[in-house]
Amino acid sequence: MRHAIFPLNTFLLPGEITHLHIFEPRYKQLLHDVESKEIDFGIFFRHKENSLNLVTLVTLKKVMKRYPGGELDITVRASKLFKLEWFFEKLDDRLYPGGEISRLKDQDDNSGEKVFMAYRDLMRVKYGDQPMELPQNRYEIASNLNLSLMEKVKLVNYSNAEKKDEVILNHIHLYTAIARQETDSAFNYNLN
Repeated sequence: MRHAIFPLNTFLLPGEITHLHIFEPRYKQLLHDVESKEIDFGIFFRHKENSLNLVTLVTLKKVMKRYPGGELDITVRASKLFKLEWFFEKLDDRLYPGGEISRLKDQDDNSGEKVFMAYRDLMRVKYGDQPMELPQNRYEIASNLNLSLMEKVKLVNYSNAEKKDEVILNHIHLYTAIARQETDSAFNYNLN
């Protein structure tokens, strides 16, 4: 399928939110089309480590600010991962780039039970028993773990689900240990 493409030096996992400053005429046109036609666009991770040609489909969540010259500050949310098959300097008659993309197969796979349970435990340590909506698949869970760009790319590049879950579990265990230490330190401080 053909989609508008915004090449950037950033990579988002489904569930992640980021802020963008739009200033080039071609991307101002893209945002006009996004708003008027209610379309999504893909962020292509323009980096030599992107051997899979990963593209993250994003949805416009909010226009934070409009400037007099037409520039925009926006917030987008990542939804799905794709592979860029073909890149076009211009999408049809538009100024902005586009591409043929195909969906990655494993992104809707639910994480293993261990990953889900460990993430739920991490949230309990950090936030207590507050009701909250928990992510269901591995990439949504990983999007909440502050992984570096390269860690996210490596995660997606792993060919099997078990390896992906192992990497995510390692991060969850680290963050859980840190959260427990913070909770213990706060408790000890309050006692003195």
